[in-house]
Amino acid sequence: MVAGFGYFLLNIKDDGLITDGANPETKPNVVKKQAVPPPPEDETWTFIEELENKKVKVTADELEDKGPFLMQCASLRHSDQAESLKAKIAFAGFESQVKRVEGSSGVWYKVILGPFDRKRDAEKTRHVLKSNNINYCEIWLWR
Repeated sequence: MVAGFGYFLLNIKDDGLITDGANPETKPNVVKKQAVPPPPEDETWTFIEELENKKVKVTADELEDKGPFLMQCASLRHSDQAESLKAKIAFAGFESQVKRVEGSSGVWYKVILGPFDRKRDAEKTRHVLKSNNINYCEIWLWR
């Protein structure tokens, strides 16, 4: 196998694909320099003056927070499951509440965090909860 590889390398060199610089038939590549034309003399540029004298009006509208936000992490059928999730959230560093709600399909136990004044604060809390493997928390506008 080594002999076959050596034979292959010799054939490549003989075909002219590999050169060692001793072949007088090859000519070195000569790069011709092209002259750069001179800049036009009659060209006037006015955009610099226009940009210096340009006035731009910028209006910054204040974004209003729409009100306190709540984050609901679960709605469970059994209170012991809701209390277990509340304990996991407490280990992540946040205080949550379990609310008992009677709906048309029976009793539900909702695990809720908040209220948050800004949605950004709720998003930060949700990110920390996701890093602690507590997923599926949704942020709701509280009214």
